[in-house]
Amino acid sequence: MTAAVSFAVAAERDLAEISTYTQAEWGAAQAKAYLLAIADAIDPIAAYSGIGSPIDDVRGGYRKFRVERHNIYYRQRGTGIEIVRILHQRADLAAKLQ
Repeated sequence: MTAAVSFAVAAERDLAEISTYTQAEWGAAQAKAYLLAIADAIDPIAAYSGIGSPIDDVRGGYRKFRVERHNIYYRQRGTGIEIVRILHQRADLAAKLQ
């Protein structure tokens, strides 16, 4: 059964920043393709919440799922999934996941 997915405000902001940066650096077509890749990665998370790697050393109960150069950080919320952040692989997780 596929879980309902919600996005934290920070995750929505991350998507907007990824879109803006990618479009400025590589154009609108690449920005669209990259955002679609991120969106496509959410389907397996919703279907199999345990698919991502636990990051208990950074934040208990959180998992990450890699998409190209970004990681989707999420957690189980009741019967659903909350996408908490979508961050570049080199981001300072301790600072960003407080």
